[in-house]
Amino acid sequence: MSTRPGSWRRLHPAVRVVIVIVTLAVVVNIALSLLDSSTRGADDTAPRSSSLSTGRDGLAAYAELLRRNDHATEAQRGDVRDTALSPVGRFVVL
Repeated sequence: MSTRPGSWRRLHPAVRVVIVIVTLAVVVNIALSLLDSSTRGADDTAPRSSSLSTGRDGLAAYAELLRRNDHATEAQRGDVRDTALSPVGRFVVL
């Protein structure tokens, strides 16, 4: 073990503060970029209560969750009275 101080300790305290601040800014920027890319596609002008909508009020995530758990989904548009319902299926109106 050396008695000579490390290069970090030899730096002026103001330089160390600047390095820490820049490092934190880079880490926060990367984290925000990852968050933005994971939520991209959310459209504030998307129709509400649509299983195809990726907006905040849309239900695309719900439809995807059902599909991933082996439940068939189908978007029905128009009059519900024209729909032939299966006796073993589920019908969700939103």
